[in-house]
Amino acid sequence: MTELKTVDGYNLLAAPIEFTLQNGKCLINGETQNIVEGTPADGYTVSLTINNRKGFTLPHTGVTPSLWLLIGLPLLVAGLLVLVFRYNRKGGKRS
Repeated sequence: MTELKTVDGYNLLAAPIEFTLQNGKCLINGETQNIVEGTPADGYTVSLTINNRKGFTLPHTGVTPSLWLLIGLPLLVAGLLVLVFRYNRKGGKRS
């Protein structure tokens, strides 16, 4: 069983829960759990309680990283172009 969605403010489970239904019993990680009710004729009901921990979100404290990329990458390219043109104007590499 994999948790796909949770209530806002709570964390998803870190790993799926693997279980086996066998002979009217539920095995979780090889241990028998008494969480199965019902009969083969009426069907079975499995009641599993999962304790989710309340998570937290970091507060928004400034500029988004994409804005830094929009400003920083053109400045980096411009700086590299200036260095290349200066290097070539001086005659480049001399042997």
